Amino acid sequence: MQQDTRIAVVHAGRGWYLPYTLSQAKFVSPESEVVFIGDTPAVARLIGVAKEPMDSLGAKVFENQYQHRHRRSPKIELISWLRWFYLLEYMRRKEADSVLYLDSDVLLFSSMSTLVDVYGEAVSDCGLEIPKQDHESHNWLASGGVSYWTRAALEDFCEFALESFSDSTYVSLYEQKWDWAQRTGLTSRMGGAGVSDMTTLYLWWWERRADVFNFSQDYRGNVIDHSFQVSMNHLQDEYEVDENGMKRHEWIDGELFFVKANSSRDRVRAHACHFSGGAKPLIRELYSGPRPFRGQAYADVQHWLGRTRRSTERILRRA
Repeated sequence: MQQDTRIAVVHAGRGWYLPYTLSQAKFVSPESEVVFIGDTPAVARLIGVAKEPMDSLGAKVFENQYQHRHRRSPKIELISWLRWFYLLEYMRRKEADSVLYLDSDVLLFSSMSTLVDVYGEAVSDCGLEIPKQDHESHNWLASGGVSYWTRAALEDFCEFALESFSDSTYVSLYEQKWDWAQRTGLTSRMGGAGVSDMTTLYLWWWERRADVFNFSQDYRGNVIDHSFQVSMNHLQDEYEVDENGMKRHEWIDGELFFVKANSSRDRVRAHACHFSGGAKPLIRELYSGPRPFRGQAYADVQHWLGRTRRSTERILRRA
């Protein structure tokens, strides 16, 4: 892992949490360039981070090859794959050697310098979050919600993703996964809703395990959160949860810790938390950046958030 790694967020459309997650990344890692790759440039301007377009020839090629095998809509699932091509295009254009990628509902709690101190020797080309699973189960789940990429590693993954939708071997694996998902009906958090980019990431990881670091594991008392709304990170029932099923957490000297769900109740430092699904409201609660957004920036952000909420309410009324 490199000290000059850039931090990147890819997001299509609006999300009320974007000002929080972008501002948090900029606040906790002021020495890093934070870039927003998306189609709502206003939020990047308000927070003061770099803005890059969602544009890539590779994404267009992939979109033409994509075959939908998921319970959610093709539009929602497709963007999960396309983001990796947008990120790669950004790295090529800016000649960026490495990127720490964050999903738009992730709060980062540590600077790049801290992450390098912790993971520098362990992470070389790529770091993903891979819960422990039986390969024969067809869970096939690896997350890039918080992930580290060198340009070479992301080039390799994007080539793999393109190949996987035309190569009969991988197409057959996708069919097996989709058949299993339809038979079991498990939740998407367990990889059961169908073939997603997490399936492709898993299959890519399965062939290159020695070269990919697993951020979901407890590494010398440090961890990256896979999903705040489940006790599992790498292992089943790994961390304590509260009455709402969210990971129990504690602040110690300004650092966030999870509590192991065993007799030791050891504290493990969480360097980033992923507030997927129903955990998103907690983003405001755990946000530790500037409070509030000051002056005109505060007014602008509140206006932007208000427009986003009204847009969301209209969508919900139509649903």
